[in-house]
Amino acid sequence: MLGAIFRIVYRLYQEKQMSNPTNNIPIVDLVIIIDTSPSMKDEARALSNAAENAINCASTSCPTELRVTWFGIEGTWRGTNFNQTIRNYLTKSCNVSDSKLRGRKRGQLKSAGAQEDVARAIEDICDYFDWRENAARAIFCLGDEALEGGGEKTEREDIEAANLAIQTAKVSKVTVHTYCGISKSKFQEGIKREYQRIASETGGQFFTDEDSIQGFNAVLEKVICGSNPVTVSQNKASEKTNLTVEMKDDSTTNQPQILATGLEDYAYWIKTVAKEQAGKDNQKKDFRRGRIWA
Repeated sequence: MLGAIFRIVYRLYQEKQMSNPTNNIPIVDLVIIIDTSPSMKDEARALSNAAENAINCASTSCPTELRVTWFGIEGTWRGTNFNQTIRNYLTKSCNVSDSKLRGRKRGQLKSAGAQEDVARAIEDICDYFDWRENAARAIFCLGDEALEGGGEKTEREDIEAANLAIQTAKVSKVTVHTYCGISKSKFQEGIKREYQRIASETGGQFFTDEDSIQGFNAVLEKVICGSNPVTVSQNKASEKTNLTVEMKDDSTTNQPQILATGLEDYAYWIKTVAKEQAGKDNQKKDFRRGRIWA
């Protein structure tokens, strides 16, 4: 009786799985944010143009139930997917009080500083974005200047801002991928290091303009697949396998035969050495084994 009930329940479960093939596909929320200072205009357009093709490629190589949301930091780019600001979305769609946001308002800092508040933008998205239940959370942020209000050199405040962004992302379980664009600053390597640090410490990937020479298709596909928990898990397993040292199996190797034993040593001693010594002085000599075998 119990066996029959189990078979019925199992058949119903299989039918449900077949009728809903997306059950085993991971849910992923990817938020793409960009510095909206003038120097990032080309990246905004190139990334938007690559979006459709990259998403289609990723749907084959690493299937997900994907939601992608695009934001400009205190600004937008006409003719691109970056057609809404973080502040506008969080305050209007997520009902977050403006006073709670860490990002500073446009015009609050000199030059385009508020539009380059990349680290604070990461914090606000981690804390207040309407992440779907059970979704893997990921951010892809793009910029080309220091993380705290821009600038051509990484200062102490930029490092502290990066630390806060990393801490917030870890608490919110958000993977952060970063892209550092072209910079004419002689201190650009220091800027890149902080972008890279945010990515590496949150489990994300780091990209530069060299990765996008052929366009953003491959970059965005890697970001999508790198946000897929199944793909990430498989990659880690593959890396672990590659690091395993192969040990040689000696079980089938022919071992040399040991033909001599201690008994043979003793027999030889009796026949030769003992008789010779007895003939000389009739003194008994202790037998000492010539070889010891393991």
